[in-house]
Amino acid sequence: MHRFPLGVIICACLAASHASGQAKDQGLKTYLAGVTERGLALYAYDQAAWHGMNAFFALKPDTNGLTHFICTETPSGWLVTFPKWNETHDKLLIAYEPMESELGEYEARAYNPLKAADNDVTAEERALEISITSFQHPKRPYNIAIVPLPDGNLYVYLHPGQTKTTIWPLGDDVRCTISPDGKRIVATRQLHKSILEFVVKPNAVGG
Repeated sequence: MHRFPLGVIICACLAASHASGQAKDQGLKTYLAGVTERGLALYAYDQAAWHGMNAFFALKPDTNGLTHFICTETPSGWLVTFPKWNETHDKLLIAYEPMESELGEYEARAYNPLKAADNDVTAEERALEISITSFQHPKRPYNIAIVPLPDGNLYVYLHPGQTKTTIWPLGDDVRCTISPDGKRIVATRQLHKSILEFVVKPNAVGG
């Protein structure tokens, strides 16, 4: 039987271990980069929701029948859509749309008659509805954000909303993976089970 020298075998094992370590390191870097990218996307979504909501309420809108708001990043800035279903609940219509300007400010417009929503907005509205229905969260306000994925699926994040300026709630958040048409839950991941409330002093400076 042909035998390899022990030194060759050790070197081969070390090389394999090193290659495996490199693969793991690369996999970790890719994973962390994805987490960072999604975190930045959620922050941008939250900012668009905040400013878009202010522009929306400045119109003194008629909120009767409105469902949720949907934030979409476009080449010219963020667009916040406020849709509503028709009476037969088979067609989604857009009632208001705040749009981000080049200066980072938002200007809202009202549609009369209402504008038909495209397939993407309709799918995202369905994704919001199915995610909210499946998530049995405590009786408190929750924020919702949508992150489209390269494969066409949608990430829907549900996390506790801030009710006091001096308290930051963290935890009891969920991420649902929804099919591209918004009609099916592909997976649900509980990110944290309990809520931690961090009290922040009004004059505190954080990083």
